Amino acid sequence: MTRPRFCRLAQVTTLLCVLSACSPDVTGSGGGLVGDWFPCENAACSEVDDDGTRFRSDLTWHELEAPGDFSPTNAAARYCEQDEGGTYTYEGSTLTLSFGPNGQAVFTATINGDTLTIVESEDGGSGKQILLKRVSSSRSLGACKESGAACTQEAECKTGSCTNGACEGAPPPPEPGG
Repeated sequence: MTRPRFCRLAQVTTLLCVLSACSPDVTGSGGGLVGDWFPCENAACSEVDDDGTRFRSDLTWHELEAPGDFSPTNAAARYCEQDEGGTYTYEGSTLTLSFGPNGQAVFTATINGDTLTIVESEDGGSGKQILLKRVSSSRSLGACKESGAACTQEAECKTGSCTNGACEGAPPPPEPGG
């Protein structure tokens, strides 16, 4: 399990991110964080990154992958779920993500409508603000398919490439620092 993409992006760039949330004070089942979130690429969140995060009610998080032309406002745009990333807790305004055998990232999280603003707050954190936006989970195609699996659109494939009805190619290499 690797550090979530939006954590790595916060350390490398000033990328703003979008996640979906409802209430910052719910604990136990993930509360308002449950859902699919994508990092914003601009302050208005009219464009989002193609790598998102799904927070499940069982307190696990999963990485999401969308084709490069993914749009939060295009209801026809689809995405798929990558492997499980790890577990999380959300208490008060503290979001803690766990990944790998000893990895952990701690954030201060503030929810306003369908956006979540987080700031990495643990020792050595970047301190950069990240904006995340909720995307309807009805746009998810389920688990991403491996190379060679049957497909009808790029969004189904872990590789992001569907040619002649089959996912093709190798998955993209891991991002630096991941």
